[in-house]
Amino acid sequence: MNSIPNKEADNLLIKLSKFVPGMLCQFQLFADGRSCFPFASDVCQEIYEVTAEEIKKDAALVFSRIHPDDSEKVIASIQESARTLQPWNLEYRVILPQKGLLWLLGQSNPELLADGSILWHGIIRDISATKKAEQLLLRHKFITDTARDGFWVVNSKGYVLEVNQAYANMSGYSIAELKTMQIHQLEAAESTDEIKQHIADLIRAGSQCFETQHRRKNGTVFDVEVSVNYLYETDECFAFFRDISKRKQIEASLKENLKLFAAIFNNATVAMAQASFTGEFLHVNEAFCRMLGYTAEEVLAKKLTFKQITYSEDLAADLVAVQEMLAGSKKQHVREKRYIHKDGHPVWIFISAQLVKDEAGNPLYFIAAMIDISERKHTEAKLLSSEEKFSKVFNASKVGIGISKISDGTFIDVNPTFCEIHGYSRAEIIGKTAVALNLWQCPEQRKKIMQKLLLEKSLKNIEVNIQHKSGQILTLLAYLEIIKIGEESCVLGLLNDISERKQLEGERQTLYAELESIVQQRTQELELSRQKLELTTQHLRDLAFEVDLASENERKQIAIEVHDELGQNLTALRMQIALLHYQQPSPQPLLIDDMLNLVDQLIKQVRNVASNLYPIALDMGFKHALNWLVNQFSENTHIPCKLIIRVETVNFTQSVLIGLFRIIQESLTNVSRHAQASYVTVIVMRLTNNSLSLIIQDNGTGFDTKILNDHSHFGIFGMRERALSLHAQFEITSKIGHGTTIVLNIPDNHL
Repeated sequence: MNSIPNKEADNLLIKLSKFVPGMLCQFQLFADGRSCFPFASDVCQEIYEVTAEEIKKDAALVFSRIHPDDSEKVIASIQESARTLQPWNLEYRVILPQKGLLWLLGQSNPELLADGSILWHGIIRDISATKKAEQLLLRHKFITDTARDGFWVVNSKGYVLEVNQAYANMSGYSIAELKTMQIHQLEAAESTDEIKQHIADLIRAGSQCFETQHRRKNGTVFDVEVSVNYLYETDECFAFFRDISKRKQIEASLKENLKLFAAIFNNATVAMAQASFTGEFLHVNEAFCRMLGYTAEEVLAKKLTFKQITYSEDLAADLVAVQEMLAGSKKQHVREKRYIHKDGHPVWIFISAQLVKDEAGNPLYFIAAMIDISERKHTEAKLLSSEEKFSKVFNASKVGIGISKISDGTFIDVNPTFCEIHGYSRAEIIGKTAVALNLWQCPEQRKKIMQKLLLEKSLKNIEVNIQHKSGQILTLLAYLEIIKIGEESCVLGLLNDISERKQLEGERQTLYAELESIVQQRTQELELSRQKLELTTQHLRDLAFEVDLASENERKQIAIEVHDELGQNLTALRMQIALLHYQQPSPQPLLIDDMLNLVDQLIKQVRNVASNLYPIALDMGFKHALNWLVNQFSENTHIPCKLIIRVETVNFTQSVLIGLFRIIQESLTNVSRHAQASYVTVIVMRLTNNSLSLIIQDNGTGFDTKILNDHSHFGIFGMRERALSLHAQFEITSKIGHGTTIVLNIPDNHL
């Protein structure tokens, strides 16, 4: 057929097709419906898994590979192109025996031949990878658009580039409005400068999670939890936001309730404890510890249970009560029982225990309040004993004991100590009232104490002021309890004269004030000493810096002399030795070659010595010096080292340039000697706080940063001292197995 390319053209087309990313082909459709591929490049084996020969006369095998759902679309598009003679352009799917599903893109131009058939010339390409990428992008967009959490993309300048509907709903702005805004217009908790610093910290760290506040369009503020990552390649921040306003409100309420509960629990004068279902104490207050002689740490560390400290004869009733409360048949357990003190003696207590449940009614823990009634129990025991024993104990007690009627306040019995405390004889007291004897310094205090006693039945460790018969005012520590003697309700009072102790406490407070004054004076003296020490340290550091700078200048001079004088002499020597080659006959040519090689090695060593003493690149500027240092490191250690400089030209003083160069040089030396790294990055960039930041990172073995306090590591110590002499902030972060990062920040005014 005269329209089909001749053999020579076919051969040329076959050669060219090898360089085309797709299947070059000709497709011919005859008037009777037959079709074939007169020409197809070898790529047809990848596109359709057929050979050119198999489809040269019949295209049926190709059409059998087309996806059933796309078959009609492909045929219709071919017929339409044949009818209109417009270019054929279609994306469709095929199912191959080996590769399975592929997406293809066909593009060709039709040509009407003399015999009425149509011949298309074009290319068919595999676009499966492109389709997968499109699907992945659509999936990601769907996730961000339908996510309940807000999503941002911002650049390092703080401009919002992308935002999803969830954040628009949170803030009250439309997506279009948000894309015209900056972070500081939405951030409510941080100033513009703080936001800039935050972004700089994020760029340095790579990712952050934190909580902050944003401002809605209507001016209200809401709490958000932020998870953000920085992508160096695009200089963009990708952030997810979760509205935690309700959680914050709940947390604040819970915190306030817990604070109130803790204050009540810890400061209660009665013993209180929290216990699990098994009886293990979870928390106890100070009164509980005083009552049983344990510290709170001992109770929790030993995992004490109420079973272990309950008197054996009293345990059964407690276990029954626990089961009844767990079953819900009993709300509260109230009784008198005995605990065992740490030193082994029993402690009588009055306990009120209750099961605490959650909102759903599920049991959480037991809470119990206890009062030490050991003294009361002892008193009851005494009252139940014989009159003789009671009288001996009563009269021999060093504690003042008095018993008076509640009905009229008259004393019915007092012991000698009671009489001694007040200065009256027993005969003067019995049958009289405290009011009649004018014992109370403040009658109003007596009235309040009696009202409280009638409500609580007993009062422990209360201080009262009484008036001695002589008129002297005394301070007593009293224990008061309502008891029954027969049918008469009486007040049992136990009194200790603590006047002397109160006086000593006053003296102690005076001494404490004097001691505090001495401590403050000494603190001021120490602060002055510290300031002088810091000043001396700074002077020493400045002196060391000047010495180091002088040393660098000497090294530079020596390097110049070594390079110029010794190098020139060696070069001249080499030229003279080389002239010996031209003498006829040449004397010992092998010896001359050896001498030339030796001189070449000496010249190279001289250059290395001069370079190590003072790299000439230092005189060519900061960037040239760093490039030379990084290249030398990679060449000598075979460790890839990438240099990233994100600043414009910086004019360093010579001292700053040398200091920075030596710090980087020492860092790279440590990497080569200790880090076992496979990659190193050196970054120089400007921060938003008008300072220059220098970062050296490696992916080596890392180390425990505790060794930084050991000054025997002279390399690190030297770098830190150089940084301080440059008025720079110096920080090393490292973790075993996760590499090491050195950060140096230098304010612009010290460059």
